Amino acid sequence: MKKILLWTIIIVLLIAVAIFVIPDLVGNPGSNTDSTPEMTKEQKEKQLQIEAEQGIESVPQASVYTNTDYGFSFQKPEGFVVGVIPEAEGEVVLVQQAAPSSNSPFPTRGEPSRTKGSTPQGGGISHSGFQVYVTPLSESVTLTPNFIKSELPNILIKDPKAIQLDGKANGIMFASNAEAFDGSSYEIWFVHNGHLYQATSYAQFAEQLKEIIGTWKFN
Repeated sequence: MKKILLWTIIIVLLIAVAIFVIPDLVGNPGSNTDSTPEMTKEQKEKQLQIEAEQGIESVPQASVYTNTDYGFSFQKPEGFVVGVIPEAEGEVVLVQQAAPSSNSPFPTRGEPSRTKGSTPQGGGISHSGFQVYVTPLSESVTLTPNFIKSELPNILIKDPKAIQLDGKANGIMFASNAEAFDGSSYEIWFVHNGHLYQATSYAQFAEQLKEIIGTWKFN
């Protein structure tokens, strides 16, 4: 389990690599698809009522990303693209806002140079987006601040809150200090069907991340 969690810090560096490889992955007619959901009038009214009560602005023209490898789906906002990077164990799902002035859905500028506490130089990854790292678990775990700290002593866990997704997955969300996210990240981790899901974004994208992960469904 410790080996899996330690990969959290390393795997975010794949975002820089994704600048070059993701165009070949987006839109691949493999196991991951996007589709526009059809909602009934009653569902739309209920959604608007919930959003009004919570003060959430409706995401226009959201579409559904479906991952059939792991049996989940979520709504992504208009103008965002999804790519998948397979790993030896698991995979990384990258969700980024498409570059408006490029034929590629992801930025094609050079890989940003990063040092601890620095910001990308010469352009690079947009802060509007997130990644989900999916890895298998060797044992059943309950995600709590104490458990995560026992595995990753140096991780920051600020304002942790317990969550449940789709009535099937329990987890935790918290502000953190992932170095690959400029030392200021937001994390949503949960466990389902023998797999650990680690969703990570820049801190300024936290509210959007909560909203998107809130639409998560297990098939």
